[in-house]
Amino acid sequence: MFTSHFYFLILSVAWIVASAFTPSRRIFSSYVKLKHSLMFPTTTLWSSSPWMNTYSAAFEKSCQRSPYRQHHSLLWNIIRYESTGCLSEDIRTSALLANSILSQCSMEEAVIDNLSNQLDTPFFPSTQLRSLFNDVLSSNRTIATALAMDLVATALHEDSLPSLMSVLLFHKGFHALAAYRVANALQAHGRHGLARHFQSIISRVFAADIHPSCYVGPGCYFSSGCDVVIGETASIGSNCVFMHGITLGGNGKESGDRHPKVGNNVFVGAHSTLLGNIRIEDGAIINPCSVVTKPVPINSRVGGVPARFISNASTPYLEEKVQLMNKMLQPVDCSEGEVELYVKLMSELNCLSKTISLLTY
Repeated sequence: MFTSHFYFLILSVAWIVASAFTPSRRIFSSYVKLKHSLMFPTTTLWSSSPWMNTYSAAFEKSCQRSPYRQHHSLLWNIIRYESTGCLSEDIRTSALLANSILSQCSMEEAVIDNLSNQLDTPFFPSTQLRSLFNDVLSSNRTIATALAMDLVATALHEDSLPSLMSVLLFHKGFHALAAYRVANALQAHGRHGLARHFQSIISRVFAADIHPSCYVGPGCYFSSGCDVVIGETASIGSNCVFMHGITLGGNGKESGDRHPKVGNNVFVGAHSTLLGNIRIEDGAIINPCSVVTKPVPINSRVGGVPARFISNASTPYLEEKVQLMNKMLQPVDCSEGEVELYVKLMSELNCLSKTISLLTY
């Protein structure tokens, strides 16, 4: 892995130095070639230089040693495709994309690299964090699957055009959820002190106080604003949407199992508060700024202070979302002929994102 990072660093510096002496058109053309060679390393562009051959061999050798090699998926190939496209549009992003995505062998390693840099502290440097995160993810493959589903769900629910690369690099809600999953695995293995340490760091960096003992299902979306508080005995199902300012807390009258239990496909509006050991059934919708203290029936909308039943509710796009998610998680080899498939899937992702935004809650 060090070798691949080293070559990418040299490559980035070389292009920056060359920019001072080379006309902009030549630089742009070189970046287009670089993009193509990074996306499709088997083409003649990649083998046109002995130095490129050396880099290609080193990068491939590094990826073969990766514990996530066998888990390459169409999702990761789409992220790389977006990154190379961004690289051709703005050469100033070369260092960021080279280090964060293009020098990584899998989505898991890209997430690990990003989180370790953001959660770095003087007492727990990023190098130690990378080692720890690698151990956790390699020993528990369900975390990687949950991260992939979270990534797609976040891209689907963003108001702007969906971009898996942007979510992976810049979305605070996704980062908070990814870091929680590592802390949750540490808590499950009895490493309570380390888990609570990460809870504290996540709260400060991502503004999300998520207890490592709670359960959050895969495919969930936390708003980029975050400010989410989830208690110790809370439980959240899969494919749920949490806007900013959400609290799942106790009512102060109970001990032990004292936090809400949220089902699957539930939408919780901004600045809503759910209190006590209550059950929010599947498909429920909670309006913004509501205070929920009683159970919510299946496929129903509630709102107000305190929350009251408003109407029946439904989310018809969820089945289509799950189907698209399954497509993007399929293991696929990267080749030039699959660009059309990438573009088609991203078009589906864009259409589904617009459908979600039109179906206002």
